[in-house]
Amino acid sequence: DLEGVTLLVDLGGRNRYAAPVAAAGAGQASLAVDLGSEIVFDSTGPAFGSGIFGIALLYAPEPGLKTFAAGDFALGAGFFGAGGVLAAGPSVSAASAHFSQGAGAFGAGVFSVSGDSAAFKADFASQGYGLTRGVGLWLARGDGARADCGLRHPDPREELALLSMCQGVGHGPRAHAAGGMGLALVEGRGAALRASYFAQGSGYWHAFGGLYARGAGSFSQNNL
Repeated sequence: DLEGVTLLVDLGGRNRYAAPVAAAGAGQASLAVDLGSEIVFDSTGPAFGSGIFGIALLYAPEPGLKTFAAGDFALGAGFFGAGGVLAAGPSVSAASAHFSQGAGAFGAGVFSVSGDSAAFKADFASQGYGLTRGVGLWLARGDGARADCGLRHPDPREELALLSMCQGVGHGPRAHAAGGMGLALVEGRGAALRASYFAQGSGYWHAFGGLYARGAGSFSQNNL
């Protein structure tokens, strides 16, 4: 039970979280620091660097296997607040749903992972997504990164398309408000990114989106 926990520090070992650590609601602040080498983070809702009208940060800097599984508004999500995750690998695995892995609206969200062979998956509006007055930043540093995002919801305008809003996208609600800033940085050899409509360095309705890929060797980008 982590309800109301403002500061959590673990000095090492193998750990598992089955609760929304580093999740902040209105007027709250939450900081979690885990120096373990093998950690599992598992929650179905907002968690792990989720700031919804609050501020939350998760810091897991020691090399080792990290596994993240979460739902909406998770893994570096700032909604009228700020949320961030900084984690080290290798073989980090992150799976989430909507508005996650570096997403911001009227706030800021950051999801940063370093280490080889990382794998990322999200459903929509993730991996560097900025809505109105928001900044979303997604950083993957290391060789062999694999990222799928926005491959779940069909786009009503095109039979073969899926609506993504992922991997460096700034988005504004048309005719209502300007969008935010979404940035994605991939640094390392042999990375592969997959997304569909509105993805990979796109800006819509007075917004800015950017995808920057850097590294020797092969880099594969597949915009479906």
